[in-house]
Amino acid sequence: MRFFDSEFLKNVVSDSDTRHQQVTAGRFEGKIKRIILPNIVIDHGEYNLKLIAQGAFSPNTVTLMIVHRMDETGKVCGADLTGGNLIVLPVHADAEFTIPQHTIWTAINVPKAHLAKYGFQVETTQLFILDKISFHQFNQTYSNLEAQLSECKESPEVLQDMILSHFIQTIESLDDKLELRYSDGYLMALNVRDHIIEHIVEPLQMYKLCQLTNKSVRTIERTFKQIFNLTVRDYHAYYRLSLVRQTLIHDKNTSVSNAALKYGYLHLARFSTNYKKLFGELPSQTLRRT
Repeated sequence: MRFFDSEFLKNVVSDSDTRHQQVTAGRFEGKIKRIILPNIVIDHGEYNLKLIAQGAFSPNTVTLMIVHRMDETGKVCGADLTGGNLIVLPVHADAEFTIPQHTIWTAINVPKAHLAKYGFQVETTQLFILDKISFHQFNQTYSNLEAQLSECKESPEVLQDMILSHFIQTIESLDDKLELRYSDGYLMALNVRDHIIEHIVEPLQMYKLCQLTNKSVRTIERTFKQIFNLTVRDYHAYYRLSLVRQTLIHDKNTSVSNAALKYGYLHLARFSTNYKKLFGELPSQTLRRT
């Protein structure tokens, strides 16, 4: 994947419906892989740039996710996220991730009923911190899985049992667990984000956010950045540019000016400059490619 397309990434974790935004400048490159076994689906992703992902995970499966690499601290539901963390998401989970550049992750998607056969129940989103030995073992298990699939050394049923058993055994042995509960600050940041999205074609006016939350500008800015690692204004700008990009990619009948005007850009030259700064190409180049 050699250019950013939020629509392509919405189902990057099986059966999910997530919205992605590119939030650092440059040409996006991603490596996406999916392994389908009899009862589980394993997704693997690598990104060269920083993204924000938010939305609903599968209504049918529990998602067991490991972060193999994360060069700087990210976020999941407002909590710090680093390499060597495990995230467990129940069915119907809503989650927000801030994903730093050069992140590598794997997600194992398991039907709730199949997971229950192992005596493992998941009702809340949880974050686990692996020690170095467990982290190394996890990375080795994933590498061995790929090798055994390519060489057909074991049946798919045996391989999925091996990886699930290892995952569950590791989780049950860990003491360092955090249940991700929605703090007041996190809920306020989500409220601000939803307002921005709902009014994205309008200029950002901080006094409206103060009225919405009954908080000061300083409190809103500080809390929002703690949750999303972005300022409110940067979030607004990046989200609006991402919407224009999706229109240019997927609407065959649009033009650059129509796509820009649709999302409230009145100064096309300034818009084109900001678009190129974020995505590494002019909007006309995006349109020609698609």
